[in-house]
Order: sequence, then C-alpha cells, then structure tokens
Amino acid sequence: MTFVALGSFDCPSGVLLVVDLGLAHHWERRGLPAKRREETLYDVAFEGPDAREAGLRYDRGYDPLRQYDLRDAGRAVERFAAFTREERLDARAVVLPTQVPHAERVRRALSARASGIGCFTYDRLWGVAVGGIPTDRALPVVGVPMPPGEFAGRFRSIDVVIDADAVVAATQEVTGVMVDHGQLACVDLEVMDSFHAMRSLDGLADYVFWGPAAPELADRLGATKLDEREYGWRDLSVDEVGRYAQPVQAAIESGQLRAAVDYRPHCHVDEINRQIRRGPSRSGEAVVAGRRVCGFDNRWGDGVFGVLRDLDADGRVVRVRMDVGSEAVQRRMRRVAHRWQRALVTRAVLDDAEPARFVDRYAPRRRDDSGWVVSAGVEPEDAPGFVALPVPELTARYPELTPLLDAEVGARFRLVADGRYEREE
Repeated sequence: MTFVALGSFDCPSGVLLVVDLGLAHHWERRGLPAKRREETLYDVAFEGPDAREAGLRYDRGYDPLRQYDLRDAGRAVERFAAFTREERLDARAVVLPTQVPHAERVRRALSARASGIGCFTYDRLWGVAVGGIPTDRALPVVGVPMPPGEFAGRFRSIDVVIDADAVVAATQEVTGVMVDHGQLACVDLEVMDSFHAMRSLDGLADYVFWGPAAPELADRLGATKLDEREYGWRDLSVDEVGRYAQPVQAAIESGQLRAAVDYRPHCHVDEINRQIRRGPSRSGEAVVAGRRVCGFDNRWGDGVFGVLRDLDADGRVVRVRMDVGSEAVQRRMRRVAHRWQRALVTRAVLDDAEPARFVDRYAPRRRDDSGWVVSAGVEPEDAPGFVALPVPELTARYPELTPLLDAEVGARFRLVADGRYEREE
C-alpha cells in the first residue's frame, strides 16, 4: 500500500485524541477554555435505576448518562422527565453544580458505549478518543491516497500505524470528529493540557493578509510581502498587533478592498501550521511538554468524520483510521462541486421532450465539467447535439435525476419506469 508520511506523535497516557487542530483553543486546561463559544453552559446527569437504558433510548449524546454544554438546563430536565414518563422508565435528570472537565468526558467516552473508543464533546464541539495506544514509542501517521481519477491528491484515510503487518480481526467505529478548519491533529490526552492554541508562547505574533487587494493594501499601509501569497507583519508584540490590524480591518470592512486576514500568535498550533503551509505533505509536528504532536491538512475540508480502531485476534490495537474519504464524503463533495459544474444534455431531451432514458458519468475533462451526460437514446450517432447545462438547472428541470448525481465516474443509469432509474452494471 502506498502512503504519504505525515509525521509522528507520542502517546504517554495511552489515550489518543483526534481533534480539529484549529479548534484546539476550545479545550480547557484545568478550568474553562481561554476562549469559549458561549459564556454560560450547563451539564446534566441522568440518575435512577433505569438511567442508562433511558439515556441510550433518549440518545441526545454519546455518553448515555450525561448531557454536556446545555444552554437551558431547566428545559433539558423537563424534556427528559417527559420522555421517561412516556417510556415508563425510572430515571431523572439532575443539573450538575459544575461542568464536567473535558479530560473526564474523554475518560467516560472510552467506556460509554464501546470499550476503548468514543466520541466526546468540548465546548459544544466533537472529538474522538481512542484508548489502548502503545506508550513506549512514537507512532507514525500516514495518509492513504485516493486512487487516480476524480479525487486524486486527496486521502482515502489517515492512519496511525501501530502494527503494519497485523491481521485485523475486528473493527470499532464512531462518528465523529468535527472539523471546521480542514485540519486534524493526533494529541495525547495528557499532552493536550500543555498544547497551546491562540496563546503566544513568546509574547509575539504575526498578522497577515492576502487576496485580490492585498498588494494595494500592503503598499498603502507599508506592510511587507512575506511570500508569494501573503503580506503583513511578523514578530509583533501581542500588545501592538491591534495598531497594525485596525487599518487593515477598516479597509476591508469598508467594502473598498477585498482581502482575508489571519492573526497568528506564536503558539504550538502556529508552529504546526507553518509546516503545513510550506511542506508538500501539508503536515507538521510540535514538541509539547517533551512529547510530539502531529497535525495535518485532511485534504477534504470541513465536516464530521468517522474514526475506526482496528484490533487483532488478541484485542490489541493495531491501527487507528480517520475515515476522511468515505463514500459519504465523496458524495457530499460531488454535490458541492455540482453547484458550479455543467452536464451535457442532448437536444432530443431538451428541445424534443424525449425522456432522459440514459444518464452516464464519464471522467471530467475540465474543472467545470461534472462528467454527466444525459441522453434519450434516439439521437443520431454522428450528430447527437449536446448542450452544456449547469447542473443546478438540470436538476431543477428533472428533479428525478438529483439522487443519481452523487455517483462516481463510470456510473450508468437507465430509465425503467416513469421517473425511476436503475443502475446498470
């Protein structure tokens, strides 16, 4: 199997956290996070003889005995009471006096449903915890590429390789890890407490901007050209960043200039991101409290992704897989791309009102080409007469085609009844 080496990480606690690198600042460090999404949130515990059964059937979170980060705890208690009355279960919800620390949520997640893997929440975000990870060595992280074709250059999965030669006897899967910055990170549970994001380690920060108006804006404000894409200032005192940022923000907010900005305090996340931006693997490492952390571009963007734990016949963890390129993700990406792509439709269908009897997907030839070809089957072979139609317009005219267009290159559908298609093998 071919793969792309992304780096390695240390796992002294034996518990791996898979989280979005860009959301790491929402993790608490022996207290509330430095930057919270919302100021006032509550946690609730389910108690009583039927508490676990009630929590599983209620299914409002991965942990069947807790609800985390609630805005309205009183309403949550009332809803749970109504549910247990209706289901005739002996259980009740109790508002906890303080919120459950994020690290404790992780430990609970590892036994909440399946032993050794689970989904946890932190500041209304989701991550995945995986237990049973070896503690005695650094573990490599590799990207498994998609095959040539439609999604070439992306990863089918991103794997933590523990024993490359082991035979997998069982697999556990949870969904999922929430990604909002197109990145993932492998961090040990204990190391996470010392992993800093959005908090400068040396009191310095960079402030950069880029976009169509960046050169003009840089010339006006005396900013430096930092590379082929970015302009701005490096190694500013955190306290003086505002003096440089204010005129940039004012110019952008006025609508006169188009540019994007980024504030980059010199933290562990920034250290990894510098490597991601300049390296071909789009990955990086940082040493945190003497241990390595590995972060990387997931190659697919934002979403919620599954994580799988592979076990051998002895129950030993041999591989952890981040399922970034699943069939569901591929279908979603096709739907997104179709918003600006075109399909070829014959004039027999468009102009002569012939039924769309055949729907085929060929390899796209350009970025704006979806690869879809719609035909009636009665067109002259020498001059079928195609029209390039935007995919949204195609599905507006023929809504019955919408569920077909998630299919991969090589798919072929045939009309078998009024509005019903079958896939041909």
